[in-house]
Formats: sequence, structure tokens, C-alpha cells
Amino acid sequence: MPKRLKRALLYAGYLLPVTLPLLEIGVRIWGYLEHHIHDPIYTSFEPNEDISYIHKPNLMQARARGLVFINTDSLGLRSKASGMVYGTKQPQEYRIAIVGDSVTFGEGVPNTEETFTEVLEHMLNQHQNLLTVKVFNFGV
Repeated sequence: MPKRLKRALLYAGYLLPVTLPLLEIGVRIWGYLEHHIHDPIYTSFEPNEDISYIHKPNLMQARARGLVFINTDSLGLRSKASGMVYGTKQPQEYRIAIVGDSVTFGEGVPNTEETFTEVLEHMLNQHQNLLTVKVFNFGV
């Protein structure tokens, strides 16, 4: 084996164990460490093992996954405005509950108005005038 090749392999063998920890530290400092995801926006949900957490209610511009900022209503559902409270259903109001995972929640979607639940609500209200439609986003 040529001396240059041997030296290059030895150099690469030393460089890799040093580079990987430095990259890990850089990624954590940059903000992709998930500790900030769980602490400020989630709360534990005790009654059911299948649902281990729910979103905290009344969050205002809280940092979520994908470096997105979200608002939650008084129920802990993603909403356009923080702390929204829903009264009793009106006679000409139609309410739809969408249940799902992070896709339903709109994880990584920076604007709540761009989540499919909000788009659905907007489209249903835009194309008819007989009822007011409210779509609730139960995604987690």
C-alpha cells in the first residue's frame, strides 16, 4: 500500500470521530433539538395510553416543529387566533371535526390559514350562504 494512501486513510480515520460530534453540537445549537418542541406546546394526556399528549390551550406564537409558530384556542386546537372560545352552536351553524395526526394538525405549515382544515372551512363558507361552517382541527 502506498505511503500517501495509508496516510490519507489514517487522516480520515481521525477526522471522522471528531467531525461527527462537532456536527451534532452544531445541529443542536442551530435549533433542531426537539426539547423545545415537547416542553412549551404539549401537555400530558393521562386518561388514555393511545393519546400521550395534547397541545396546551391558549398558546400564542409558540414554537413548534419545523421552526413554525402556532396559536391554539381555549381547547388546545390549532387556530388562527390564540385563546379562541367557542360558544354554543347556532341554528344556522354547521360544525365539522377533523381528527388526525401531524398532517391534519399542519405540522411544518407556517400559516394556520394554509392547513387543510382551514382551507376546507374557507371553501365551504365561500361557496354557499345558507349555513356558517366551522371546522375544528383535532390533529396532533
